[in-house]
Amino acid sequence: MPTLLHIHPVIVQCADAQLMQEIMSKSVLEKYVVKKISDSIYLIDPEYADKIFDQLERKKYMLLKIQGDKE
Repeated sequence: MPTLLHIHPVIVQCADAQLMQEIMSKSVLEKYVVKKISDSIYLIDPEYADKIFDQLERKKYMLLKIQGDKE
């Protein structure tokens, strides 16, 4: 299996696995998962991050976005 390197990874983390499962079932997030890191942490395709976050905000999920430097 090839190893993928993401220059600007986007990580979605939930408070617990149950909340992540709820979000996965009610949003487009599952379509854009690149790697499951744990039951409550997923690496998603950075190209679709804004689309995913917009949808989650419309569904009234509280988001905390932390962005690193893009050098």
